[in-house]
Amino acid sequence: MNFLKYLGIIIAFFAFVQCNETAEDLPAEDYRALFGNKKMPPSYIGYETMPKLPCEPQISEEEYIYPGKEIAEKRTYKVTLTFYYLEKEYYGDEVSSNPNSYIMVRYIDENKKLKILRTYDDEDVEAEFKNGEKKEITFQAESGFPLYLGIYGAGYNSFEMKATMQATSTDGLIVTPEIKYENKFRTDGYSNDFGFCEKIILP
Repeated sequence: MNFLKYLGIIIAFFAFVQCNETAEDLPAEDYRALFGNKKMPPSYIGYETMPKLPCEPQISEEEYIYPGKEIAEKRTYKVTLTFYYLEKEYYGDEVSSNPNSYIMVRYIDENKKLKILRTYDDEDVEAEFKNGEKKEITFQAESGFPLYLGIYGAGYNSFEMKATMQATSTDGLIVTPEIKYENKFRTDGYSNDFGFCEKIILP
């Protein structure tokens, strides 16, 4: 009986020692060897859903890199850009004959070049937009082309503006969401600078 008792104590002791091994007794797992040093794949963007993506409203021609994508199945689109601004005198509704608002409109043209149009004269370049006059620009583009509309500047006195950009496929099957920016305010002098930029990759 005593023999069985001592035998049980010995077995219990070795079982206790076995269960209390520390983590230091176990070999360290090399997770890099097991799984490799792999980077997470970039998130997928389905251009067929035509999401609006942010862009830089003040990018310069020197910094510009064409942001279009290569898409195998090509569609042709008619792209339409519209811009309108109106500056009035602070007192009354008289349209300013010598407007002070300075707005820059950036877009990518049919040659994949960054274009910057202005409401003011810039050195030897006259203002492309006139106070109180709506301007429309149209051209053709293919799938993978970025609809890109950037606005930056400041208004003066009683001011309002609206810019839009949209594309329709020539087969009439696809109409993109409209990229749009509107602003309106009344202030004595210049407003704070404002900026906006969105793009859509044509599917």
